Amino acid sequence: PADSTNWLSFKLRMTEGPRVRIRKIEFDGNKATKEKILRRILDIDSSAYFSQRELESGLSALRRASFIKTIKSAQLVPEPDPSWSALKIELEEKRQNSFLGVLGYVPKAQSGTGYFSGALNFVFDNIFGTGRKGEISWTKKDPYSFDLFFSFREPYLLNLPLSVQLDL
Repeated sequence: PADSTNWLSFKLRMTEGPRVRIRKIEFDGNKATKEKILRRILDIDSSAYFSQRELESGLSALRRASFIKTIKSAQLVPEPDPSWSALKIELEEKRQNSFLGVLGYVPKAQSGTGYFSGALNFVFDNIFGTGRKGEISWTKKDPYSFDLFFSFREPYLLNLPLSVQLDL
């Protein structure tokens, strides 16, 4: 052109392809968690049409699970039939169990006996890969009393997304 401005012109044409159904959902990286539990949390119906909104919602639910560290990737893998794809999700799990403890011994005073004091806490997250959680805690500050705490959480009561927790 005669003037000093540079111009770029292009046309973009987009053609929508066929709607894609998810034939199967595969997880990679789950060592302890059962795939059935991950599918339940993801809450995407295999054989349903793919929806980006549903996928984002399901991945968000997986990220909130206490035993999932990260979601590395989620991708649709095309199959020979263009109307079907597989959904592959790569994830990393957190450590399933933890222990925290401090234990001490208070020696015998003038009139009395010695005693142990301290705190112990055991957390069992994702028991047997089912999403269940248990906790046992013991605390003792003086020779006359101690606290003992038990907790159990069932995430799917009667195979429904209904969570129940029992604390004693």
